[in-house]
Amino acid sequence: MSRLRSRRQGRCPPTTTNGAQVEHVSVVIVNWNAGGTLHACLKALFASECAEPYQVILVDNASTDGSHTSLASAYPAVEVIYNTKNVGFARAVNQGLRAVRGQFVVLLNPDVILTPSAVPRLLQFMATHPDAGVAGPRLLNADGTVQGSARRNPSAWTGLFGRSAPLTRLFPNNPVSQRELPALSVVTTAPIQVDWLSGACLIACRTAWEQVGPLDERFFLFWEDADWCLRFRRAGWGVYYVPTAYGTHIAGISRAGRRFGSVLDFHLSAYRYYRKHRLPSRAHPLTMLVGLGLLVSLVLRSIQALWEGVPPRLGGPPAST
Repeated sequence: MSRLRSRRQGRCPPTTTNGAQVEHVSVVIVNWNAGGTLHACLKALFASECAEPYQVILVDNASTDGSHTSLASAYPAVEVIYNTKNVGFARAVNQGLRAVRGQFVVLLNPDVILTPSAVPRLLQFMATHPDAGVAGPRLLNADGTVQGSARRNPSAWTGLFGRSAPLTRLFPNNPVSQRELPALSVVTTAPIQVDWLSGACLIACRTAWEQVGPLDERFFLFWEDADWCLRFRRAGWGVYYVPTAYGTHIAGISRAGRRFGSVLDFHLSAYRYYRKHRLPSRAHPLTMLVGLGLLVSLVLRSIQALWEGVPPRLGGPPAST
């Protein structure tokens, strides 16, 4: 992992997991047709071991499945922002960030079910690591296996050995995927510094995100988390993976209703990321080569999407924490 020299202008303020400052934690959830997992997510969140309540902001991107309709009665503390259309993940998160009152914000997908100790452990980590701008928990698949939520910087290998790449799915223990996805190779519970965390669940310090800015809204879906983490690191903030905090991520619940649209979003955002951070020139031969590679990948993953079934149901926690 590359390490960048610190240029930050501030440090994250300390907090506690059982004191008066816990209310400085805000949670932003973006919902689009998450179904029953949204209520499972909120139920788990409000069962947290934190002594003080969170500010919970839910941004609904014009869901049509009714997942958001009973929130007011079931969870009256939740602040809901209703959009009249699906504005994309990054833009919806930024709507939530503008309403945040906390010193820390947790970005949480509605298909992530956290354990009661997850947020307190992330807070404790941030309290003892003021250089940390962002931290993320260990995320599990529905079958209890570890998900590749902590990653290296995107590279040419990512298309072949990234989290959702066919080779990683077929051979998850291969050494290249283990290198590209540090979450798969961590054998201890000690936090590690990584390049990039999944936006499905992460905690960020207000001092840090106000310095680097909000999510880039040019990314409608996917890769906005890679872009954000890179901007944190370039500003001198640490990005950390905290395995002692964990939850289950039932990936693909919302995307099940627009599989091909999601595949297209993934590849368009990958191209935008490459253009933004690697080669801004459209005429450069490598840019055209990357575009061709992504086009081939788009075709292959579209075919793969034809054979994918409905995301699996929630499984149990791992044997140990």
